[in-house]
Amino acid sequence: MRAIALFDVLPSFPALIHGIILLLFALSFVWLLRSGFTSFSWPSLLQARRRLETTPGIGHRPLTAWEDNLGYKAGPGQNTLWLAHRLRMKDAIERLRIPKPAGIVAARDTFAIRGLVILLCVFGVFGAKGDVGPRFVRAPKSSAY
Repeated sequence: MRAIALFDVLPSFPALIHGIILLLFALSFVWLLRSGFTSFSWPSLLQARRRLETTPGIGHRPLTAWEDNLGYKAGPGQNTLWLAHRLRMKDAIERLRIPKPAGIVAARDTFAIRGLVILLCVFGVFGAKGDVGPRFVRAPKSSAY
């Protein structure tokens, strides 16, 4: 909608066509918003832990290793080794950092339509020559009014 508003073509349409175009934009916006909310889900605890544990520089899944137990009838040497292992995992857990968000836009936009929209917006801003604000104000208004 912004790219079309920047080219200032909407006010030149007759009122009926202008209204239909605005209605189509509104319906597509509602549909995209609804599909975005229905496909969204919070990660499970297991998924969140796996994401943390796959942070570069952290190996051996420290959160999972921290919850491990030493088997029964462990001898003194095994207990010492187990405590050393737990200390290493504690240090690794303290180094855990939240990774950057994974970009999924490219996977969802297989035809790279976002690039076309950005390009149209850039052309529209340069073509508007300082008339960007009034064009956004004129876009929802028909020339018939």
